[in-house]
Amino acid sequence: MLITIIGTGNVANALGNAFIEAGHIIAQVYGRKKESAKKLAIKLNSEETDNLEKLKLGSDVYLFCVSDDAIEKVADKILLKKIFCVHTSGAMQMNVLNKFMQYGVLYPLQTISTKRKLNFKDIPVCIETSDKNAEKKLKNLAMSISENIHHISSEQKLYLHLAAVFANNFTNNLYSDAANLLEDHKLSFRFLHPLILETALKAIEADPRKVQTGPAVRFDRNTIKKHLQLLEIYPDLKKSYQLLTKQIQQKNKN
Repeated sequence: MLITIIGTGNVANALGNAFIEAGHIIAQVYGRKKESAKKLAIKLNSEETDNLEKLKLGSDVYLFCVSDDAIEKVADKILLKKIFCVHTSGAMQMNVLNKFMQYGVLYPLQTISTKRKLNFKDIPVCIETSDKNAEKKLKNLAMSISENIHHISSEQKLYLHLAAVFANNFTNNLYSDAANLLEDHKLSFRFLHPLILETALKAIEADPRKVQTGPAVRFDRNTIKKHLQLLEIYPDLKKSYQLLTKQIQQKNKN
């Protein structure tokens, strides 16, 4: 397929590379900054533009890889109408692109960073389209990079995205807090690597609701008191500790 990519960030880079490896052609790359557009276009053997009015007809799919708040604003500036436009947002409704002849969503459920190369084969890719013809086209595109394709509604996708924020973004923020705490006391975050891996494996292989461990689930008041004393100089961490401890204990009352 011929694909036009709108955006130059992490998602644009990752999907652009995945589609190239799957044998597709990136016809054009749009970026707000010409330098960024040119950099990604060179990487994808494509043509760059920083002018939405210069997007060319002919691509099978126009893929929006921009921030959630920018999708509608960017769409409003595109003069082409009889094209198939797809966004990659987990939080935005499909209908945000309903000014175009065909529209849809291709949402890869994964944390994406430019510096890490992803194998999309097992990544859940969620799709939704405006009509059956668009569905066939988008499904073929999605299947070219992943074997884990799901047809879901915008409402379901929003709940998936919300769950992902808890499982990934909030968890990573706690990792950052742990790293800072250890660094303050001349300890390496590497101490926690095996623990993090084992926790993730247990969450995957078992039911995370049934494998909770720690002082909160044991109602170990003395340990909790000691931890809170240590956190007196970290008021924000203390609040997080108290909130999470309370939530765990409420879930595990006998």
